Amino acid sequence: RLALLRKWKIGAVDVSGAFMNAPLPQHMLVVVQPPKAFVEQGLAKPGELWTLHKAVYGLKISPRAWGIHRDDTFRSLKWSAGGIRYRLKQCDSDTQVWRIVEDTDDINSQHTLGLLV
Repeated sequence: RLALLRKWKIGAVDVSGAFMNAPLPQHMLVVVQPPKAFVEQGLAKPGELWTLHKAVYGLKISPRAWGIHRDDTFRSLKWSAGGIRYRLKQCDSDTQVWRIVEDTDDINSQHTLGLLV
């Protein structure tokens, strides 16, 4: 309803695999065997082990690694349109929701211009 009242445009993106772009924490060493199909096709040797640098499906830390990576990226994101600079500000009440605000040091002028959910 708020989007309708403020005449915001609404869109959606499927991010089901996005967490696979997240780096794993530097202090974490994850070693795995390659998939059996890789060995069968000669893409990996029997007994070979791989060190993971990015999150993968099924790894317990993957969703958390994605959340940290996403939040760090969103916090540093700034852009300009029509001569005005914008940035994302994480909501205090729900950390999964990000407000689009004008990029200013004046906290009183940081009105919500849009939401990223």
